Amino acid sequence: MIKILIACDNDNTLFSKLNKMDQIEIIKLDKNIKIIIEDCKKNNPPDMLILDKNILTDKKIVKKIYQLSSNKNLIISVTNSRTYLCFDKFSQLLDLIKILENFTDATLENSIYDMLWHLRFNLYSKGTIYLKDAIIIAYYNNILLYDTNQLIKQVAQKYNLDEKNIRNNIDNSLNRAFTYENLKYDIEFFKGYYDGRKISLKYFISLAVHYIQFNSNSNFSNILFTL
Repeated sequence: MIKILIACDNDNTLFSKLNKMDQIEIIKLDKNIKIIIEDCKKNNPPDMLILDKNILTDKKIVKKIYQLSSNKNLIISVTNSRTYLCFDKFSQLLDLIKILENFTDATLENSIYDMLWHLRFNLYSKGTIYLKDAIIIAYYNNILLYDTNQLIKQVAQKYNLDEKNIRNNIDNSLNRAFTYENLKYDIEFFKGYYDGRKISLKYFISLAVHYIQFNSNSNFSNILFTL
């Protein structure tokens, strides 16, 4: 479980994205600096603290927050609107910041459709539409990369359809797109990450999420400074 404290102006987009992700506990804080420091101490400290960008203008505040880190290691990342303080699980949290900052649901959907088009999927088939939704769900909840039954269940719930129906349509789309004739192209498309084996749903979802993450453009400094 990742514990995140948030002291920002009401940011429904941020809260909406975090609420879609399993294994994340969110605690909203008052923007008062004294309260922020006290709540960080209570949480020993959290894995991440998210602040409005303008809060960290006083170096004394940075020093106080730094002193909360028991292992004396703190990574601070600043974007156009927010400051992220990572106390632990740095690799996971920096990946999380990329998701929060770079993607709206619309831009993520467009990225997925662009990928599927280049892979010769029929973008208008039911199977491709269901596959797109499965990729979005797995992108926000990486645990489902390993649980395709639960992933299909969530897609089926969205459309109020039978899970077998959803799975059959997705499998048909995958089988039509990934053929022996296209094998060399598919391997080159994924820049060697795809090893040429027969595509399964679990394997393709993993490929797709990796591709989207790898090709996402960072519009912020990953690590502003490390203490």
